[in-house]
Amino acid sequence: MHICEAECAETQYWLEVIVDAKLLEWDIVKSLYEECSEILVIFSTSNKKLDQ
Repeated sequence: MHICEAECAETQYWLEVIVDAKLLEWDIVKSLYEECSEILVIFSTSNKKLDQ
């Protein structure tokens, strides 16, 4: 689960890099970024509960 959390965070990072490099517009990346945020919350919450 920790690997999934880390990979999701890295995906968000690379989406930001893609936008900053002007390879894609934010409008195209936004839905993927938001979905990643939702998944990241799920994994983060799960990991906190598992680590207790």
